[in-house]
Amino acid sequence: PHGVVNFLMSTFGFIIISGKIGDRNTMRIGGLIASCCFMIYGVACTEFWHLALVHSITGVGVGLLVPGIGPTLQKYNSAAHPKRLAQASALPMFGLQAGMIAGP
Repeated sequence: PHGVVNFLMSTFGFIIISGKIGDRNTMRIGGLIASCCFMIYGVACTEFWHLALVHSITGVGVGLLVPGIGPTLQKYNSAAHPKRLAQASALPMFGLQAGMIAGP
């Protein structure tokens, strides 16, 4: 359920919501939803349908968070590091990829 909901929220939900409240606020809401769901995985999931529900809600949060990371990071990098834009953009993405490799 996470992947389907994440895809739908990344494709349609993020565009609709960020058009009304902005990218940063949409990312904040998505981060809050995802982090709350990450915290309750081990506590509230006593049955399979609980796990599926929390997994779906986590997909909503991640779907609202991830699409805004690239453009927001690019805006910050172009303002803070105009002469080293490629390095400033590559380093966080390297950290994200390294975390995905080492994390799971």
